[in-house]
Amino acid sequence: MIPLTLDVMDSAAVIYADLYRRGQLIGASALVSGRRLVTDNLAHLSRIPNLVVENWATPV
Repeated sequence: MIPLTLDVMDSAAVIYADLYRRGQLIGASALVSGRRLVTDNLAHLSRIPNLVVENWATPV
Protein backbone atom coordinates (compact mmCIF):
# COMPACT_ATOMS: atom_id res chain seq x y z
CA MET A 1 0.00 0.00 0.00
CA ILE A 2 1.29 3.47 -0.87
CA PRO A 3 0.93 5.96 1.99
CA LEU A 4 -1.11 9.11 1.51
CA THR A 5 1.44 11.82 2.31
CA LEU A 6 1.40 15.59 2.04
CA ASP A 7 3.53 15.29 -1.12
CA VAL A 8 0.94 12.99 -2.69
CA MET A 9 -1.90 15.33 -1.72
CA ASP A 10 0.02 18.36 -3.06
CA SER A 11 0.65 16.57 -6.34
CA ALA A 12 -3.02 15.57 -6.63
CA ALA A 13 -4.07 19.17 -6.00
CA VAL A 14 -1.77 20.47 -8.74
CA ILE A 15 -3.10 17.88 -11.21
CA TYR A 16 -6.73 18.65 -10.32
CA ALA A 17 -6.20 22.42 -10.61
CA ASP A 18 -4.59 22.03 -14.03
CA LEU A 19 -7.43 19.86 -15.31
CA TYR A 20 -10.00 22.24 -13.85
CA ARG A 21 -8.39 25.28 -15.53
CA ARG A 22 -8.19 23.54 -18.90
CA GLY A 23 -11.85 22.57 -18.68
CA GLN A 24 -12.80 26.15 -17.83
CA LEU A 25 -10.78 27.50 -20.76
CA ILE A 26 -12.35 25.07 -23.20
CA GLY A 27 -15.82 25.85 -21.88
CA ALA A 28 -15.23 29.61 -21.95
CA SER A 29 -13.95 29.40 -25.53
CA ALA A 30 -17.08 27.61 -26.67
CA LEU A 31 -19.34 29.93 -24.70
CA VAL A 32 -17.80 33.18 -25.98
CA SER A 33 -17.78 31.97 -29.58
CA GLY A 34 -21.43 30.90 -29.32
CA ARG A 35 -20.69 27.27 -30.12
CA ARG A 36 -21.74 24.04 -28.51
CA LEU A 37 -19.07 21.96 -26.82
CA VAL A 38 -18.91 18.34 -27.93
CA THR A 39 -17.31 16.21 -25.22
CA ASP A 40 -17.64 13.05 -23.17
CA ASN A 41 -16.92 15.01 -19.98
CA LEU A 42 -20.45 16.11 -19.18
CA ALA A 43 -20.01 15.91 -15.42
CA HIS A 44 -17.38 18.63 -15.42
CA LEU A 45 -18.40 20.89 -18.28
CA SER A 46 -22.18 20.86 -17.88
CA ARG A 47 -21.68 22.92 -14.70
CA ILE A 48 -20.77 25.99 -16.77
CA PRO A 49 -23.90 28.18 -17.01
CA ASN A 50 -25.35 28.77 -20.50
CA LEU A 51 -22.87 26.42 -22.15
CA VAL A 52 -24.49 24.00 -24.60
CA VAL A 53 -22.80 20.63 -24.13
CA GLU A 54 -23.30 17.58 -26.31
CA ASN A 55 -21.97 14.11 -25.54
CA TRP A 56 -20.21 12.67 -28.57
CA ALA A 57 -20.26 9.18 -27.04
CA THR A 58 -24.07 8.98 -26.81
CA PRO A 59 -25.70 7.33 -29.84
CA VAL A 60 -28.17 9.55 -31.66
